Amino acid sequence: MELKKLNIFYYLFSLFVLIHFSSDLQSFFTIGKTSLSPPNVFFLILNGLNLLSLITYILYPKSYLFYAGLSLLLVNSFILLPHVPNHVVLLVLFSFFSLLQIFYLKLTNQSQKIYPAISALASWGLILAYYISAFHKLNTGYFDIQNSCAVVFTQEILSFKLSPFAAGLVICGSLLLEVLIPSLLIFKRTRDLGLLIGICFHTLLSFHSDHFIFHFSFLALVLYVPFFSENFIDYIKNMYLKINKKLFFQINILIVSIGLFFPFYLFILLAVVLGMTYAFVYFSQVSNIRRKSLNFSLMVLPYGLLIVLNGMSPYLGLKTQTDFSMFSNLRSFGNENNHILMPPMPIANYQTDVVKIIDSDHSEFRFYIGMWINRLDFHRLIHRTTKIGSHDFYLVYKYQGTTQHAMNPEELLTFLAKNSSYNLFEYWFLKFKPILKDRPSMCLW
Repeated sequence: MELKKLNIFYYLFSLFVLIHFSSDLQSFFTIGKTSLSPPNVFFLILNGLNLLSLITYILYPKSYLFYAGLSLLLVNSFILLPHVPNHVVLLVLFSFFSLLQIFYLKLTNQSQKIYPAISALASWGLILAYYISAFHKLNTGYFDIQNSCAVVFTQEILSFKLSPFAAGLVICGSLLLEVLIPSLLIFKRTRDLGLLIGICFHTLLSFHSDHFIFHFSFLALVLYVPFFSENFIDYIKNMYLKINKKLFFQINILIVSIGLFFPFYLFILLAVVLGMTYAFVYFSQVSNIRRKSLNFSLMVLPYGLLIVLNGMSPYLGLKTQTDFSMFSNLRSFGNENNHILMPPMPIANYQTDVVKIIDSDHSEFRFYIGMWINRLDFHRLIHRTTKIGSHDFYLVYKYQGTTQHAMNPEELLTFLAKNSSYNLFEYWFLKFKPILKDRPSMCLW
C-alpha cells in the first residue's frame, strides 16, 4: 500500500513540475526573452532536462528518473533564488530534504521507508505553510474592506466590485479557510472534509490571472497525497489494474500534451476529477473509511524549523518577500509593522536601510517612483540596468536623508563603490517588498 501511495505521489509531483515549467517556458517566449545569451541558453537547457526526465517518468515510471527530475528541480529552483514566488521556497526546502532522505534510505537499504519519510515532509510542511500564511494576514491592512488583498483578489477573479458586506465576508471567510483546512487535515476524523474543502478552495483560487497561483494550488494538491484515505488509494489501485496498459500509456501521452501547451486547463481537469472521485469514494464508503495517522520523522524538525524561520523573517527584520506573506497586506518597514499580534523583533537592520526612488527615465526605475526599496534591491537594480542599458539615463533618489542625482550608469556604479556590498547569502536569500509609506500595501505574490 505504501509503495502504491509513493507511486501516486511521484506521478502527481511529476505532473506539477510539467505544468510549472511549461508555464514558465511559455512566459519566457511570450515576454521576449528569446535572445540566445549564455544565461538564457542555460535556463532553457536546464528546464528542458528537468521536463524531459519527469515526462519520461510519467510515461515509463522508473524511480531513478524521478530522482533525477527532483534533483534538477532543486538546482533549477535554487539558482533562481530569491526571485521566485513563495511556493518555490517551500518546493526548494521539500526537494532538498526529500533527496537527503532518499539518499540515506537507499544507502542503508531501507527503501521501504522512503514513502513515510517523504510523506512526513509533505504533510507537515504544507500544514506549517498554511498556518504561517494565515498568521501573516492578522494585520490591519487585511481587515480593511477597501484595500484588503482578499477583496482585491476576489474582485479581480469576479470582475466586479464587492459591497462592503460581501467584502467583510470574503476577508473573514478567506482567513477562516486558511486556518480551517490545515486544522481539519491534522485529525483523522475530519481529514476527508479538509481535503474536499481544500481541493475546492485551491481550484477556485486558480482562476486568478496570476499563473503562480494555480502553480501553488497544484503543489498543494500534490502535498495532499499523504492525507488520502486508504479507501481512496484502494479505489485508484483497482482502477489502475482494470485499465489496459496500452490505453494508460495513451492517456498519459494526452495528459503530457495538454500539460505542455495548456497547463492551466490540465490543472483544472485534474483538480475536478480528483475532487469528484474523492467525494464519490468518501460518500459511498463513509461508514467504513480507513485512515492512517500522519507520518513523522526526525528530518521534519530541521525542515519545519527552516519553514518557520522563513515565515517569521519580516518580524525579525529580515526579508519581506518569499516568506509566505503572499496577498496578506503585511507591511514591515523600518522598525514598524501593521501586524495585530506580532511586534517587530529585528535582529538585523535590512528593513531600515532603504532608498526612495524619486524620478527616472529608465523603465526599471520608473516602476518604483515614489516607493521606498531596500538598498539590497537597489543594488540589484543598478547591476541589472548598467548591464542591460546601453544608453545613459538619469535617476533621482533619496538615501540616508540626502537627495542624490545620477545622470548616467557610471554615477550609480560610484554609489555601489561607496556603500558596503552584500555577501552571497544576502544576495541569494533576501528580497523585499517595495513600500509606499502613505498608501496601502501592494498585493504581491
